Amino acid sequence: MNVENTAAPMFLTPAEVADMLRVTSGTLKAWRWQNKGPEYIKLNGGCVRYATDAVLAWLIAGQDERSTGEVT
Repeated sequence: MNVENTAAPMFLTPAEVADMLRVTSGTLKAWRWQNKGPEYIKLNGGCVRYATDAVLAWLIAGQDERSTGEVT
């Protein structure tokens, strides 16, 4: 496998995503509790991160529900 051609996903902090979406970090936190907003992951220690692709997929899907990562 050629590592040079493998693109690793870029992960963003909640503050970076909030800035990108022009919402507060508190809004993102509320969305996580409500199962809304872009898909996210929790790392060891509880750190939340958002994959750039997941945020873009959520925007394209119309921002209604959590993105499943599937393209329809």
